[in-house]
Amino acid sequence: MPKPIVVDTYALVKWINGEAGYSGYSEFLTSPSWQRIITPVTLYELKLAMLKKEAGLDEWVASLAFTKQICEVRPLTESVMLRAAEIKFKYMAESKINLSMVDSICVSLAESLDAPILTGDKGIKLVEEVRVLP
Repeated sequence: MPKPIVVDTYALVKWINGEAGYSGYSEFLTSPSWQRIITPVTLYELKLAMLKKEAGLDEWVASLAFTKQICEVRPLTESVMLRAAEIKFKYMAESKINLSMVDSICVSLAESLDAPILTGDKGIKLVEEVRVLP
């Protein structure tokens, strides 16, 4: 049975773009050993990243199709959203780590699933609630 892993947009974008230093994500993004999980806000952030790099419609459609093929898109629940607010507030107040709303949702989802997060995001790597890969 595949192990759940929450995939942050950072990891998806770096891997889709083939950026140097992110080939290690392949193990997590292609292996049947992992059940890759994202939320609709991950798709929002992916679309935003594609718009910022001025990707054409074909590139966006291909990125979306790839993402939805390898990842399960889970709906956001009230409990995940409310916990995300607590996580964001905790790190703003205690350590001045400014997690985005999307990052705090990612952490909250991973915590609720007892799953690691696949990311290269420096802010997420500093949170103590979840394990970060790679």
